Amino acid sequence: MDFIVLLLILVSSLVIFFFMINIKWCVKTVRDIARDEAGYTKLLQMFIVSLLSFVFLSVIVYYFLNPGLVDRIDIVLTVVVGWLGAIIGNFFGEKAMAHLEDKRRISISRLINKISERELLTRDAESIIRKILKKE
Repeated sequence: MDFIVLLLILVSSLVIFFFMINIKWCVKTVRDIARDEAGYTKLLQMFIVSLLSFVFLSVIVYYFLNPGLVDRIDIVLTVVVGWLGAIIGNFFGEKAMAHLEDKRRISISRLINKISERELLTRDAESIIRKILKKE
């Protein structure tokens, strides 16, 4: 039993150590993921999946430490319910992201139209000013 606890401590220490070594890469990856609107949802989904995996591993460790107190079906149900929630969240997340992408395209086209209108007004104003200056 002590061997399992020591092995789990060693594995978790190695994971934390590799995370600390690659913190710059992790921050860069998170920034790349969260660059647009869809990225924040992906980041949240990754966080939820990581949290579910951590909870599952915690239940497994607790089961190994106290085998009589945890029913095996609890472990299976924890994983099944967690992954089903992640899958459902991913499904609705894709629909929401498609809607956000459509909104973004519409707002970008409106912005392009406004910029082109202002450019035309600026050109017209410049030509009028040049004509006035030439007359003087």
